[in-house]
This record gives sequence, C-alpha cells and structure tokens, in this order.
Amino acid sequence: MRPSILIAVLGFLSAPLLGQDNALRKQRLTVMEPFVRKWCAKCHSGNEPEADLDLVAVFGKPIAGEQALATIIDVEDLLKAGEMPPEDAPKPPKADVARVRTWLGHTLDAAARNVDPGRVTMRRLSRFEYRNSIRDLFGVTEDVTKGFPVDDLGYGFDNIGDALSMSALRLEKYAAAARRVSELAIVAEDPDHPPKRLYDLEDIAGASKRLRVVNGYVVFISRATVAIPTALPRAGRYRVVVRAYGQQAGNEPVKIGVRVDNNRRWTIEVRNERDHPGTFARDLVLPGGTVELAFEFLNDYYKPAKNGRHGEDRNLWIDFVKVIGPIDPPVLPASHKWIFVGDRPRAKPAERARPLLSRLMRRAWRRPVKRSEVARLTKLVEAAVGAGDTFEQGMQLALSAVLVSPNFLYRIEPASKHASGIELLGDYEMASRLSFFLWSSVPDPRLLDLAERGFLSDPAFLMAEAKRMLADPRADALADNFAVQWLELRMLEDAMPDPDRFPAWSPELRDAMLRESTLFFRSVLREKRSVFTLIDADYTFVNERLARHYGFSGVTGDEFRRVELKAPRRGGVITQASVQTVTSNPTRTSPVKRGKWILENVLDAATPPPPPGVSAFPDGVDVSVAATLREQLAVHREKASCAVCHNRMDPLGLALENYDAIGRWRDSDNGHPIDASGQLPSGVALDGPASLKKVLRRGDGFVRCLTKKLFLYAIGREITTADELAIDRLVRSLPKSPTLEDMILGVIGLDAFRKRRARG
Repeated sequence: MRPSILIAVLGFLSAPLLGQDNALRKQRLTVMEPFVRKWCAKCHSGNEPEADLDLVAVFGKPIAGEQALATIIDVEDLLKAGEMPPEDAPKPPKADVARVRTWLGHTLDAAARNVDPGRVTMRRLSRFEYRNSIRDLFGVTEDVTKGFPVDDLGYGFDNIGDALSMSALRLEKYAAAARRVSELAIVAEDPDHPPKRLYDLEDIAGASKRLRVVNGYVVFISRATVAIPTALPRAGRYRVVVRAYGQQAGNEPVKIGVRVDNNRRWTIEVRNERDHPGTFARDLVLPGGTVELAFEFLNDYYKPAKNGRHGEDRNLWIDFVKVIGPIDPPVLPASHKWIFVGDRPRAKPAERARPLLSRLMRRAWRRPVKRSEVARLTKLVEAAVGAGDTFEQGMQLALSAVLVSPNFLYRIEPASKHASGIELLGDYEMASRLSFFLWSSVPDPRLLDLAERGFLSDPAFLMAEAKRMLADPRADALADNFAVQWLELRMLEDAMPDPDRFPAWSPELRDAMLRESTLFFRSVLREKRSVFTLIDADYTFVNERLARHYGFSGVTGDEFRRVELKAPRRGGVITQASVQTVTSNPTRTSPVKRGKWILENVLDAATPPPPPGVSAFPDGVDVSVAATLREQLAVHREKASCAVCHNRMDPLGLALENYDAIGRWRDSDNGHPIDASGQLPSGVALDGPASLKKVLRRGDGFVRCLTKKLFLYAIGREITTADELAIDRLVRSLPKSPTLEDMILGVIGLDAFRKRRARG
C-alpha cells in the first residue's frame, strides 16, 4: 500500500476507534475478547501465530490503526463464510458467533462514519471511452481506435489511473485519430473550387508489357487495363475527365471502358486522332473511401497488309486522367451543424473562430475554458486561413489540436487550493465521474449545464441525474464495458480451443457467446431485476448459432431473442459458454481456473499466486480426461502449500465439470461419467451447477464482490482499508435482494465518489 493512502481512517492512528463508544468497548471486553481466547487463541497467539496473525493481541486492547481494522474485516468475512475455525477444530455455538459478528459489524459501522475518500490519479481515456466520447461528441461511428495499443489493466479494469500508460506510439495513434475525426466531423469542401486529382498514368504503365510511354502519352498497343486506386473523401458526384486520341483502324472508333470497382460505368468512343486529341468528361456517383478506377482499351484491332506493307492497327493513346470533386453540395453531419451554430461567415477568421472554439472546447474538455486557451487555438485557425486554407479547414486543424490535448485525453481533477482536509469534488469533475462511470463517455450538455449551475454538489440532484442516465441507452456501456471486464470476457478474443477437439468453435460462435452475456447483463439492469439473477436466471438470449451449441430447438436466424430456460443446467453468467470458455484450457476444462474465477469475481475471495516451483501437475501425466483430472487435483491438494487455496477452488470448479471447454453440456468424457461433486472447507457439499448456484446466492458475498467491482470501475483506483469500511457499510444498507441500480446509486453516494482528500 502506498504511503500516501496509508492513513485510511481519520484519527485512527492518534486515538482509539472505540474511545467514544462505551457500549462497543464493553462488548469488546465481554463478547469479543473471551471468544478469541476460547476459540482462536490456540492458533492465533504467541510468538509464531498461524498466518502471522495474533488475534489475542488485536482484540485484547482498544481497536486503533488501519491494521486492526483490516483484521476486523478479515475475521468478519471468515466467520461469515464458515471457514473459521477450521474444519478440524471445535466449532463455537452459533449464538456466540452471531454475537461476535454483530459486534464486528457495529465496529465497522462506527469506523466508516468518517473515512478518507483518497485521491485518484489523473486517468487517460481507455480505448472504449475514447471511442464512445468521439461518438457522443461528433456522431462519428467509424472506429478510429483500431490501431491503438491495448490498454493496461489494473485490478481487472482498463480505467485505473495508476495502470494507464502513455507512449510515443500511442501519441502517434492519437494524432492520426484526431485528424480523421476532424475530417469526419467538419466538412471542409469548397463547392466553388472542388479538388482535382490528376493522373498521367506513366508510372502505372511502366509495369505492363502491353503499354508504352511515348511523348507523355500512354499507348495501349493491345487490349489492356490501367487501374488507379483513388482516395475519395466521401460518397458523391465526381467529374471524371480523360484526354486521349485513337490510332484508328477498322470499321469502328477506339473505345475506352471506364470501370469503378469492376463495374462498367462508362464507355467512351474516341474518334479523335493525333492532331486533335479529345477531352471526354462524365459525372459519376462514386462511393467514399478508396475506389479503383480502371481504364480499359476495349476494341484492339489489327489486320496485316499484303506484300509486306504496314497493316491496319487500332491503338489507344491516353494523355491524362482527372477526377474532380465532389461537385455536389455536401450533406452536413450533425457535428458540423452544432460546431458552426452562430457562425458569422462575413467576420474576420479570429472573430468567427473564437465563440465556436469556446463552445467546442467546453464540450470536449468537459469544463469551462480560459481565454488564453481559446486564443491559442484561434491563432491556429488564423494561420491556416492566412496560408490559403478555407475557414473550415482551419477549424479542422483546431479540432485536431483539441483532441490531442491532455485536457481531452485525460480526466483531470485540478489540484485543490486547500492545503489539507476533505472537500467535495468540483461540479465539472463530478459530471465527468458520473458520465464515465455510467456511459464510458463524456457528459452530455444537460450534465454540463447542471455543473455550471453548481447543482451536482447537491446529493438529491446527483442521484436524480444518475437515474436519468441509467435510463439512457448510453448506459448500455455498463454491459459492454464494465460487465465484459468484470467477467473477463475480453479474453474471448484470444481464446483458441483446439480445433481437433472442438471443431464447432468459430469466430461466429465466439461473438454469439459474448453477445449473450452482454444482452443478459443489460436485461438485469434495465428490468431492475435482483442482482442474484446474474447467478441464477430462468431466461437467456441466443441466436440460431448459439442455440444449436446449447442444444436448444426452435431458434432460427442471426437475430438474438430471449428464450425461457426450463433446466437448471443453464441460467446465470456462470453457466454461459463465454465464461466457461475463458476459464478453460485450449484442450480441456480447468476446474482450478473456474474455481479461481468464481472466488475472485463472484465471492470476493482472491487467491494468492502458487508457491515458487509448484507446477500444476507432474510431467507426463495426461489430464485430458475429466476423471483423471479429478484424481490429479486430489493429489495436488495433499500438498500443504497447495491445499489452503485448492480446497476452496477445486470444489467450485469441479461443480462445473459438466460443461466442456467451450461451454457445451456433457454427461461423460471419453466414456467416463462426469463427477461434479465436491465439498467446501465449510462442509457444504456441491454436486453440479444447481447446488453451486445455491451456495453463491447465500449471504452477501456476491453482493459485496460486485459492489467492490463497481467501486473499482467507478473510482479508478485501488481499494484501501477506508474503502473496505465504506463498502461494508454500503452492503449492509442495501436491500436483501438489491438491483444493479441500487448498488450503482450506492457507490455514487459514497464519499470516495463525491469527495477527495485535498493535497497537503
């Protein structure tokens, strides 16, 4: 833990936590301390306590300091899970455990009343956030982030400030993306002077044996084609111009075929001869992007003469090809219209640009802008116009500068003027936190207007806006970004199941798996269902490809639809093929990976890395068959260094053994019946997914885990002990069966979301 966040609870290091709460102090002496001495001291006291944890020392004095609070949280979690005392130790009466847990809960509540909200490292936009921001600002749906490097992960998410790096390559990609966005968002065409693309064909002709270059002309001596890749700014009407003449022979003139991407669009009859070359023009509607314009000599002709004289020879001579346009009026995108609202075309460039840039920069930078900042970009526009560019081209240049600025690429929360203490986040910073949490995108105009009026510092307004935003389609980002990262489904992109063992695997199946999971999460959010629906549900979403994979009938076509589930083998994220695939190996299932995934993503029980030098299985052991795999896992658990984690992981993973490595249900593996039974350290027996779902729904482990994941994603930094206290208090305040909206609004209401520690 970094020194800057070591003091997690105000006053804890200088005064006992319970010094002002006599009732809790007395209960520590009459409830907690006797319990620890009777049931815990044998292992957790003395010079060498188990796990280096002396509980007698912790609870034998007034609770003070971060370490003591962290211990309280751990003890409460272990008692709740039934993992302490251990299985082979005497068990205390349930009534005593209940009293201890009540004391622990009240103690944590008391500690959580005044916690340090911490500070968040300046965060760069992730690829997903960049793409969404460009879409919402300018309506640009083209993916300009394709070449961006992969974002670094921190605590499972790609929006953690301390993990997000910047490199020279990334800067280059940002610059290229900014240029492209500016071209798409602002139309800079001059209808009176459309651009011209001139091709003299000489370089192209040099590669063909059927073509000659004579006096600047390209000579087609036999039937041949010249293809020219032509970059066009947009779809529209273009004027294609050809200057050529023919060496005539036979009973028809020279003919040129003009093709656009292999489609014949124009046939030119060239009756002109050498002394009077002809210029031929036609307006064609062409698509945007790179198109192939091809010019073909269609009717080569040669008739040899008698008596050794020259025969009749028809040939084509082309001087140049020109493409002019677009020559039709451009269709202005919505972005162009809002950027140029209030434009004064007759004013000087600086006077025109200043108000337009001020509004544009405020939207893109998500805050008010200074006059000096606007002035710098205004000078860019002036310089561009002075160099001969149009005003719109100057605005494109300025927009590119806006988008490569740290003010756009980073979520910056300016340093406070206060020397120390806790303060509310500024309204504009709150607007960004809210929009990037719920939409993975920039604040909309309404949110910025509320920030300008200072309303977002009011908790009632903040919650009202959060509810409005959750009802907006842009909140689908919680499924497409948060849920995909929480469930680790981005690994699907790199999944490579063995094609010999799993010939059904395909990119289409992979995409369908991901789509099922995001649609399912979205439905739980939109329909305000209990979060436990994520664990066990009686419906899912499939298309024909995925339905066939699952063995469902009656579903046809590529469109996804909701289907009701009747068997417990399906329902909830843990049974979905997406999760089963990312938690498997290329050739077989992995109960260890699946168990670890459940502990870390469902139960908030992270496992440490394996001890150095410990391998998965002995060399040469074939564990491709489920029965053999189970035997080897049992041997693995006999090692004391492995058992502490594998006793928890393996039963969870084995309960999912009926699903193969790409999520299909199976009752046997190579003729061996699947055994999905197991026993957790608490003594609870498992036997397949139905029993596992019941275990995962018990208590508040799943709610606590999902709340922590939402917290990490929303705040963008590691979870401190202070945060643990706040999250614990939030979980206790939630309904028994909360919705995702309940949990999201709860996170937004936390001090860590609304406040920060001033620098000092």
